Amino acid sequence: MAFEDWDWRFLDDPERSARAERANAELQKLATTRQMLRVFLLDLLQEAHFSHFEENPLVRGTILEAAPKRLVGYDHLADAHDAETWLHFYVYDYRFLPLYHPRRRAHALAALKPFGGVFGTDHSVYRNLPLPEQRYSIYLNRLTDFWFEREGIRVVPNVSWGDERSFDFCFEGLPEGTSIAVSSHGCIRDKQDCHYFVEGFKAAIYRLRPRNVFHFGKILDEVKTFAEAESVPLIRLPTRQERVYAHPYDDARKS
Repeated sequence: MAFEDWDWRFLDDPERSARAERANAELQKLATTRQMLRVFLLDLLQEAHFSHFEENPLVRGTILEAAPKRLVGYDHLADAHDAETWLHFYVYDYRFLPLYHPRRRAHALAALKPFGGVFGTDHSVYRNLPLPEQRYSIYLNRLTDFWFEREGIRVVPNVSWGDERSFDFCFEGLPEGTSIAVSSHGCIRDKQDCHYFVEGFKAAIYRLRPRNVFHFGKILDEVKTFAEAESVPLIRLPTRQERVYAHPYDDARKS
């Protein structure tokens, strides 16, 4: 099914959102022990509002008009700590799991605050994963981005998807009309990968109507053409390898 044929009307149910918020309030009352709060990440949910259908935490997002002066991955936090540098999570999932460890969480969060902002977390949504796993990855992305925002960190949310089955939940909790980020890095290795990436990109533009899109990795011709047709600016984010090749001396001096 192409993105143009997708029916989004079932998402417009504010009563579901209200029920989710009431249920979360009750859960917070029951979670009287610090251990329960931390095991289920309930402390990250405090003050959250929720989407209508999947009940994902809502992310406000932000508008970023140009690429940041510097960009580093979460696995290279030590490369820079200043307001002109933004952080991304386009790395292996295990690299940023310390964010959720009860004893490391405060330190991990403090390490993010000097940055100008972050491009939201990218828990993997492989299309061959069972749908519950895909849903949980999307939930963690929304939860973490909400938590960052609550703690005063500026967030451009990352948008990810699997195949067309994920279109009914992968955009929930994301804002409309703000900047978003996508990554093709490692996601377009063959023709089938490219097909699903393009279809998901189209669906994201159709659903979210973003102000602009920050694109990490190679930009496919079909993506570029569609973005131009929809008058959505694409802003390229270089990978670490590209930055190293562009400034080999600077990178060697840091290592």
